[in-house]
Amino acid sequence: RDACIAVIGLGYIGLPLTIKPGERVLILDDLLATGGTTKAVIDLVNQLNGQIIEASYLIELVDLGGAKNCKPINSFSILKY
Repeated sequence: RDACIAVIGLGYIGLPLTIKPGERVLILDDLLATGGTTKAVIDLVNQLNGQIIEASYLIELVDLGGAKNCKPINSFSILKY
């Protein structure tokens, strides 16, 4: 199955993305704020029967609660503000 999602700046563009059932997926993003983008990616990967191993970010805005909104996925952030 093919899915289409890519995050560029503040918008989305469609690019082919194929995840095989059971394939392990690492979510990488520059910023975790409310968790909306990560939640969308989690839903997409789950629809494709992928296995998310973790979500990693360069920056996390802790007060916005994005990591809590993405549970039960483990997350790691380099910088927390």
